[in-house]
Order: sequence, then structure tokens, then C-alpha cells
Amino acid sequence: MSRIFLVRHGQASWGAENYDALSELGRRQAAATGWWLGGRGIVPARLISGELVRQRDSLAEVVTAADWAGSSESGPVWDEYDHLAVLAALPAEDPVYAASAASVERRAFDARAFDVVYAAALRRWVLGEGDYPETYAAFTARASAALESLAAALAPKEDAVVVTSGGVISAIGAHLLDGGPRVWDRLQRTVVNASVTQVRVGARGIHLMSFNEASHLGDLWSAR
Repeated sequence: MSRIFLVRHGQASWGAENYDALSELGRRQAAATGWWLGGRGIVPARLISGELVRQRDSLAEVVTAADWAGSSESGPVWDEYDHLAVLAALPAEDPVYAASAASVERRAFDARAFDVVYAAALRRWVLGEGDYPETYAAFTARASAALESLAAALAPKEDAVVVTSGGVISAIGAHLLDGGPRVWDRLQRTVVNASVTQVRVGARGIHLMSFNEASHLGDLWSAR
């Protein structure tokens, strides 16, 4: 049996010009996750992240805190979907956009207004309404294929730690639960920063063993 630990990156710079940079809280969250994983005696054979800055920097914090040796690797298959492209595809004439766009477009935008617009944009993306660099179907297929490729590459009793994003983790969870877009959406709304999802690989296939474990974060918990 092998294990894959899927870690969501620490808090990014929400509302800042460069969202992809980890916040100071995000670095502390990632370090707390590394300390927790290392304390459980986990010694991964593979250390992987997506290619986004917040993912790679979170992995570095995890590795340092866990005191793991060995090199890490990154790949675009573990990248999050492009949320900016999803937002940009929401038509200006959409009633939700018209009602909330003025707030969203300000630098210090209102989080509640943003969430309303974002939910509308996500629905369109999931339904395939509009043009996107990567469709929802392609994104979820990419995430599932990344998991299956890694699972096939692990030797028995080897562990891997992958730092990725909430959308990817939720796509994998929905895939393993035989769920569809509604399951993905419900899952991705709950994944907190620096949480850990465990997948086990054995003779009977790939199974979801735990999802969104965040008890190790204590007062560092954050969803955004």
C-alpha cells in the first residue's frame, strides 16, 4: 500500500495585486502542516508541487518544517484552474455581474460581492458556457490523470506529498467518489488552506481515505 498526501497551499495574497504570492499567514500554515506530517513519521519518496508560486513556496515551507531530505519536483498537471479566465468569461450583461461588478472591480473589493460574481462565473464554466483556455471537463480530467499517473509510479509502501490547490484536490475527491460537478463544487467550497487529503493506493485500486484534514492548524485555520 502506498499513500499520497494532497496538501492545499497556504493562504495566498487575497485581494493583493499578486494573488499568487503566499501571505505571511500562508507560510506559517504550510510550516504547521510540514511539522504535523513529519511528526507522524511520514518520509515521502516523492515531493511534488504544481508550478504556481504559492504551491512551490508552500512545498518549500512544508519540507523545511518536516525536516525532509531529497529534491522536489513540480509540474503543471497539479496547477489550479485559471480563476481569472473563469471570471473574465462572465458577460458584462449577466445580471449578477451587473449587480456586483462595481464592487468587485475596486482594488479593495467587497468579499461578499466577489463571491456572488465568482459563483456565477463558476457555474458558467462548469456548464461549458463561454470560451476558456481550459474547460472544466479538461481540468477535471487533468487532475484525475495526474493522480493516476503518480499512483502508478509509486512502489509499494512509498509515500508522496503533493502541494496543489483546492480545485485540484476537489476534482480528485469527486473522481474517487464517482461524483460529478455538483460534488466537485461542494468539495471545493470546503477545502481550507494547508489542509491534508489522504489517498491510498493498493491492490484494490485508489481510494480516498480522508479529506480536508485541518486539525493541525489550530488558530492558523483559514478558508480564503
